[in-house]
Amino acid sequence: MSFAIWIGQSGISDGDARNTRQQEILCNAVAAEFLVPAEEFIRLWQQDKDPWWENLAPLELHFRVSRWVLARRALTLGFIFYEDYARYIAELKAQWQEREKNGKGGPDYYKTKKAQISLPFSRAVVGQALSGQLLLRDASVLLDGMKPAKIPDFAKELGV
Repeated sequence: MSFAIWIGQSGISDGDARNTRQQEILCNAVAAEFLVPAEEFIRLWQQDKDPWWENLAPLELHFRVSRWVLARRALTLGFIFYEDYARYIAELKAQWQEREKNGKGGPDYYKTKKAQISLPFSRAVVGQALSGQLLLRDASVLLDGMKPAKIPDFAKELGV
């Protein structure tokens, strides 16, 4: 949607890989090149991987985008066929629906934050914030954008 603003058009993506609306195609191309530059993707893609989706885990770590995005990039760059992409995405959707049905939608927010930010740093920032020596707003920035209101709950997770 934000790229549509740049070109002065409204548009909401329907997520269909076969979309033919020119503004949608342009917006998708700009976003794809920004998130996953073609030259870099091509250099990192390993043609000999079988099945092809074994490329996605290392690329996910490199580009820091979802496997869905990477599969789409592989499609648009001609590394896979539409049918391969559609089957893979259908499988991802089925896995997601199964996790949702079983109440296992993903890891807890605070556990994820603990994994993303070093524990000593997190404890120091949270301790300083809760003692009033650091503004919650500043702690929020240091804790990778965590909302200030969540810092006390994060402190409990950290054992501070």
